[in-house]
Amino acid sequence: SLRALIRAAEESGILFIYAISPGVDITYSSRRDMKFLKDKLNQIRGFGCNAFAIFFDDIDNVMCLQDQEEFNSFAAAQVEVTNEIYKFLGMPANFLFCPTEYCAALTDPNVKDSKYLATVGVGLHSDIDIMWTGPKVVSNNISVESILELQSVLQRKPVIWDNIHANDYEQGRLNLGPYDCRPVTLMESLNGIFTNPNCEFELNYVPIRTFSLWCQSKHTEFKYDVEKVLEQSIREWTEEFSIPRLPDGYLLEADLSDTNVNEDMDDEMQSDSRPISPAISMETDKDELTVKDIRLLVDLFYLPQKHGKAANDLFAQAKWLKLNQRLVSSRRVPIGTANTSNLDNCEPDSISAKEWDKRFSKLRSTCQVIRQFGDRLMTCRNRVLLYEVYNYVADLSGILYHLISQMQLIDNRGKICGYLCAALDSKQFYERYESEWLTQIHDRYPQPESDIASWTPEETVANSLYNFTPPTDVSVLYLSHLEARFDPSVPEKIIKRMVQFVLEQLKSKGSYGASTLIDLWNTNLRRIFTSMGFVDLQDYSWMSKQKSMIAIKLI
Repeated sequence: SLRALIRAAEESGILFIYAISPGVDITYSSRRDMKFLKDKLNQIRGFGCNAFAIFFDDIDNVMCLQDQEEFNSFAAAQVEVTNEIYKFLGMPANFLFCPTEYCAALTDPNVKDSKYLATVGVGLHSDIDIMWTGPKVVSNNISVESILELQSVLQRKPVIWDNIHANDYEQGRLNLGPYDCRPVTLMESLNGIFTNPNCEFELNYVPIRTFSLWCQSKHTEFKYDVEKVLEQSIREWTEEFSIPRLPDGYLLEADLSDTNVNEDMDDEMQSDSRPISPAISMETDKDELTVKDIRLLVDLFYLPQKHGKAANDLFAQAKWLKLNQRLVSSRRVPIGTANTSNLDNCEPDSISAKEWDKRFSKLRSTCQVIRQFGDRLMTCRNRVLLYEVYNYVADLSGILYHLISQMQLIDNRGKICGYLCAALDSKQFYERYESEWLTQIHDRYPQPESDIASWTPEETVANSLYNFTPPTDVSVLYLSHLEARFDPSVPEKIIKRMVQFVLEQLKSKGSYGASTLIDLWNTNLRRIFTSMGFVDLQDYSWMSKQKSMIAIKLI
């Protein structure tokens, strides 16, 4: 219960502050609304709470007609309600007010000239603390100069509500980095500071530990050096991963910790790379996580507007490869024909292509290191920590999969690797296909004459253009048409993404569904399309005697 929580906080030396946000539906001039607000806070005070906060953040700054007749401004209404509540509660030693303009980016027109902040500064009781998040809601930097300017407007030192590690607004990422970009001298200009951590409580060791050291530096001879305190915090946190812990409600099960969830990068390109669900057992005495592992984790999930070294290196490698993809698409010397030991004897394009290959190899190695860390993470004894971080590491594995897949496509040496086309009207498409396109296509791509076993992937695609019989099935003719041909080297994820994108475009143009013809021998493409919801009509239509599979999907 709330009463027990307040008592537990007091016993642990923690100040419990009860905050309430009435701004969404309150009528500031309504005595009835004021009574409700007082009754609620009085009830909480009866539970033993002696510290309160009233928040007016993230609300519309428009008053109803009744309030407009009573108050000169929006700020004046909030000030009167807050002062009255403050006095009603006995003017507690700890009472905070969060304004609607709670950061510089929300002020009108700016901090210095904000009428709202000026009204709050003049009218709010001088013992009430005012909260502030900095230049933005999530501030990269908070300078002493900006706080001094705010002081002059609010006529008091503000209390910082720091969202540097918050992820409640974007839970697709973590912020595990250190408390940074706030000078220690900032504390002299503040009346207090709160940090808003990640929603995953167990993953906040480094953020809270470094924040604690930052605060201690004001009262001790300790000098806050962000890199040193980060290293210290990571060393301490690494030990936590070896402490046997299970989430509440879980039972020990058979040990699955020896499961290798990340296969070699080359092999895993053919399947989804996300790790399996973590095992429950704590019998994991091998591959203990190291300080280097946890540093990698922190680097990959650093701060909202700042990446760690490992992440920056990864981005730099991928960016260079993407920007210089022309080097491999226009290479003159085939792989393996040049003397790789003497670049001086190679043609310029060959040298450039070799540099691209070298950097791609480095990128693959970096990704492999990250994936090996994922394997070791799955064996940690602290299953509470594992369960908190698991989804983020799994999502990162998927991102790395797509990254390497994209680079592999770039590294295809300029050869044809496939295509995906769509026609909104199947019937019209087939008519034009025969009358306008097929003859020209045959002239350009002759049918291969050699033994099928010796065909190249390009010849296989070309041969498919000579095995076409126009459909007559009504279920096909009144849908859109997809035409797909892909070399086996194209990753499955890439094909699915292309198909999904095309289906979305067809749907936006009024299509009710799509059909496609797939050669029966192309088992991989058939499997991909059926896994996406396409239905095989082989047993139900005129195609039962053909050498192709017809699949449809309603969209």
